[in-house]
Amino acid sequence: MKSHSAGIAGVGHALPQRVVDNSAIAEQIGRTPEWIERRTGIRTRHWLAEGECLADICAKAARRALQDASLAAGDVDLILLATVSAEQSFPSVACRVQEQLGCERAVAFDLSAACSGFVFALSTAEAFVLSGKYRNILVIGGESLARLTNQKDPGSAHLFGDGAGAVLLRPWEECRQGRLEATGMGSDGAGGSRIEMREKIYLDGKAVYRFAVPKMTEVIREAMNGYDSDDLGLLIPHQANRRLIESVGERLHLRKDQVYINIDRVGNTSAASIPIALSQAKAEGRLKSGQILVMPGMGAGWTWGWARVRW
Repeated sequence: MKSHSAGIAGVGHALPQRVVDNSAIAEQIGRTPEWIERRTGIRTRHWLAEGECLADICAKAARRALQDASLAAGDVDLILLATVSAEQSFPSVACRVQEQLGCERAVAFDLSAACSGFVFALSTAEAFVLSGKYRNILVIGGESLARLTNQKDPGSAHLFGDGAGAVLLRPWEECRQGRLEATGMGSDGAGGSRIEMREKIYLDGKAVYRFAVPKMTEVIREAMNGYDSDDLGLLIPHQANRRLIESVGERLHLRKDQVYINIDRVGNTSAASIPIALSQAKAEGRLKSGQILVMPGMGAGWTWGWARVRW
């Protein structure tokens, strides 16, 4: 049966226990801890320990989303997992998660759109719910980027963290929470060389910043179509760089309390960034019934996307 709209019935996140502060990185890149925080807003990030794998933290985040939604693993129809940092090219991380959770009847596959991955996956899941193809969908963003980073590169070694966030998407008529009002996606392959995987992550930081600030501003305005800044309850953006997020907020004339920032605690977790922030915002009591949330992401490709939610 087709649904008129999809809703976020549950959220959850998981972070590795290993916490890495700026002092553990600064000397390797010839900088100070203060320089890292001043440039990025990051103080600490979480890294997987030796022997830990991405599927483990993705499964933990998914379990928490299921618990939050009061749904059993056996009820899940589809697992859609956004990542660019799987340990293996196959099988997919989503299939590993399916096995760990015991979602025996679920279809499972990965999706790659870099830092936009979660909103791409959320938009894809929404289409499945609206069509009636699947009703209970785990949408997961998970990354283990630390092992893909050149730890001596002053342009990227300090940026990335590991983690996972998940939401359980259902027909809104059944969950009556987190209604997806609209979503959008975009790509421009001409920018692909600015952030790419070579032997390790390559990042042209200046080019990314110059592109990201006006593009993120444009994406949020697109998402806010029909609303003004005072209508926005909370902006939950991809956590790429604190200065970038604050610059976008200033362009849009948003108050500081309208913008959720957690990059100081978790770093840039790429596709995991938005769902981790959403889950933490809920845990902190920042999500209110009826509130408008906008979740924009952008990253390598170039790719960008957004979701507008009435919580």
